Amino acid sequence: MTTTTTTVTVPDPAYVKPSTLSNGFLTLNPSTKHYDDPFDQLSGDLVETALAMLSKADIPLIPWGSLLYRSLGVPKVLLHYQFFVPDELLDLASSIISATHLPLTPPPPLLVDTVGDLITKGYLHRLTHATVPGAVQYLHLLPLSFAGFRTSELVEEHHPSYTLSVPRPSAVYACLLRIMASYPRRNSPVRGYLEAELELLVNYHLIDLQIGYLDSEDEESWDALGMDAKVENAACTVSSWGAAGEWRCGEEWMGDALVAIIRGNGDVGELPWTDQ
Repeated sequence: MTTTTTTVTVPDPAYVKPSTLSNGFLTLNPSTKHYDDPFDQLSGDLVETALAMLSKADIPLIPWGSLLYRSLGVPKVLLHYQFFVPDELLDLASSIISATHLPLTPPPPLLVDTVGDLITKGYLHRLTHATVPGAVQYLHLLPLSFAGFRTSELVEEHHPSYTLSVPRPSAVYACLLRIMASYPRRNSPVRGYLEAELELLVNYHLIDLQIGYLDSEDEESWDALGMDAKVENAACTVSSWGAAGEWRCGEEWMGDALVAIIRGNGDVGELPWTDQ
């Protein structure tokens, strides 16, 4: 797959340098300056070095979270860097990262309360001197079994010193719906967080609503933004995934559910859940 470099505006350069972004993902651009303390480097540089080392060890890396959503047009601040890694290689990957002097860190209680298993699963390696919520940044390695991506759903994206296995868009939505369905509808930090993430993806990626949200009863703004056409195009995109056989057997309902949400006839809160 050919990587085309694009210009990306980043809200805060402390999070990630615009020059290190390509198609929303990191492009290796390491500094030649020597640092006695690894935390004196920008977090983006630390992650680039880590990705190169993991790729050299033939460890597959599947981007997730803000890093992936940004490539789909969602303007999320890139605070933490999340990657799914095959379960059997997770310990090895963490040991390689530890060797770069990025410390293994327990998940902070505030994040545990906010997102639950989305932060407790896998390994967190701190990227910053800061340790307080809102300032600390992590490189987060997650077990692939949590997402359940299949090789057929991934596209390799090659960079000068590392390779990412990027989920196709339909697989991203299916993964979110699958994880959401495995948690209770109420009082679940995972479910609540992913419902909000799904709404962001639908609005920004599928509907191309760059303001994030629009009241359908605001007819003047609705017409001015050409929302009828945007909604129809988004519904057609999702329908095309089904026509291409991109939903797994037994998960065809996901396409219908997404189309209903796009058209305003469905509610993310009513998507399948578990009673356990």
